[in-house]
Amino acid sequence: MKKTTLFVIAAVCLAVILSSFVFSSYAAAPVSADYEVKTVAETNENEDIFLLMLNKNYVYGADFDNVDDIVNCSVNVFKDSVDQEGYIPEKDVISFVYDMYGIEIVDLSKLNGEYPYKEGYVYAVSGFTAYKHSNISLKYNEDGTVTATTDIAVTSLDGDTENLTATTVFVKNNNSKFGYNILTSEIFSDNQTA
Repeated sequence: MKKTTLFVIAAVCLAVILSSFVFSSYAAAPVSADYEVKTVAETNENEDIFLLMLNKNYVYGADFDNVDDIVNCSVNVFKDSVDQEGYIPEKDVISFVYDMYGIEIVDLSKLNGEYPYKEGYVYAVSGFTAYKHSNISLKYNEDGTVTATTDIAVTSLDGDTENLTATTVFVKNNNSKFGYNILTSEIFSDNQTA
């Protein structure tokens, strides 16, 4: 009987040792959990980047159809650095438009021809509407773009604020200082669907 008891004890010990290996391998296995954490971290980082970009964006709807409109809307970002004559450095605008929208501009000398041309500068035709994005949610599309839906507060010159919804499509651009460009951005009222 002693041999049988010893055999049972050895079998139980072996079973315990083997089960500890199996359970420890399951405990170590959640590689997907690390991936999910990374994905959540990347999503949070993208949310921060996209909100930063959106809160510098003055281009909406049909403005995306014309480069001059994109430039004229974009000068609003520089409203605090416009000189006394109403100009901002051309290189700043060109760099900003590329980083935000991926549009390469070589020459802005013909922009806003109704204003006197000043070499190396752009006349800042200022807009009077302010936009503030918040509460972002992201959808990663099959084509590699990312669609962001945000609440947007649109404040007019007279101080009236309308709370609406915006849908913006971003595309990866490693050469942009943001890492992305805005392809389109639309603002919808409450009775419209995004």
